[in-house]
Amino acid sequence: MSIQKIIKEMQARGTQIRKEEQRLLQEIAKITSVEFAEQAADELDSKKHLYDFEEYISILQKLKTLLDAGMPNCQAIEMAQSGLNVEAILHFYNRFNRRR
Repeated sequence: MSIQKIIKEMQARGTQIRKEEQRLLQEIAKITSVEFAEQAADELDSKKHLYDFEEYISILQKLKTLLDAGMPNCQAIEMAQSGLNVEAILHFYNRFNRRR
């Protein structure tokens, strides 16, 4: 494989990931607010953490899923970063909220 082909593939992958980021942030903004989506993007930015950009996208997806399930913004952003899988988080979240 030529260097040029590798570079083109890497650029295409970067563009694809950026589009996914924008899609997720727009969906988060629809669920919450533009301000919260901007806050989440800033707080979760991979440049501020030890994870790479693809993990950042994964965390944004987890955040969106938690917000879709009705979890409050502050809890959702904290839990999205916890390292636990979404199913476990929602299982315990739903159990706790049923007791109330």
